[in-house]
Amino acid sequence: MNDSIENRFSLNDIESAFDHFLEQQKYAVENIYNGSNATIAKELKQEGIYAFWWNDKNGLLKKHLLNPDTAYYLKGPHDNSEKADHFLKVIFTEEWIDNASKGDHICLYVGKSTNIKSRINGHIKYNIDPEKDNQYSNTIWKDYKKGKSSDDDLSHLWPVSQNKNRLTKCRYGFGKKPNTVSQLRIGLERLFQRDALALIKEHVSLSFLPYPGKENAVNRFFIEDKLIASLYPILNIDVER
Repeated sequence: MNDSIENRFSLNDIESAFDHFLEQQKYAVENIYNGSNATIAKELKQEGIYAFWWNDKNGLLKKHLLNPDTAYYLKGPHDNSEKADHFLKVIFTEEWIDNASKGDHICLYVGKSTNIKSRINGHIKYNIDPEKDNQYSNTIWKDYKKGKSSDDDLSHLWPVSQNKNRLTKCRYGFGKKPNTVSQLRIGLERLFQRDALALIKEHVSLSFLPYPGKENAVNRFFIEDKLIASLYPILNIDVER
C-alpha cells in the first residue's frame, strides 16, 4: 500500500491567489503577540502563505527608502568577498515603492510555511528586546557568550576590517547574516541601522492565506512566487550567486 500523498497542481488556485490574498485582513503584529488576538494566533498554526506589511500612513518608511543616504546592500558572489563591488547597492525608487503599496501599507516580505506562527516567530524574534534588557545578551546579531558585555563581543561577527572597501564592519552590516530565519527583522535593522523590535511593534502587520495540506505543497510554492512577483516586497530581494 502506498501511503504517500500526491501533490496536486491547481492552476485556478494559483491564478486566483493574488485577489484572495488581498482580501485577507491585516493584523498588527503587536496584537498577535500581546495576547489581545489569541484567536488569530491559533489560526496561524497551519500551512499557508503570509506577508508582512508596514503601515506607512505617516510616510515614514517611504521617506526613509527614498533618502539618498539610506544604504541597503545585497551580497554578491563569495569569491569577491573582500572587494567593494562584492556588494550591490539597492536603490529604492518611487515606482517600486508605489507598486509595493496597497493603500497605506507597503509590502515588506512574502513567504510560505507549514506552520505560519512558527515561521513568523523566527522572522521577528519577539522575545529579543535589547531596549528592555542587556543589549549584548539580547540581540540577534551575535552568538551570545555569557559574561561578555562590550562592543568587542560583536567582533567575531562584524569585524572591523583593515580593508576600508569592505562593508562588513558594523553591527547591522551586510556581510554574514546573524541567522537564516529572521529575514524581516534583519532587513529592517539594516535599513534603519538600529534594533527594529520597537518599529515592528508600532508599524508592522501580518496578513495570511491559509492553504493547508501536504497535497498543496506545489501550489503553495507557485502562489508564494506569484505574490512576490505581484507585490514587489522590498525585503524579499536577493542576488543570484
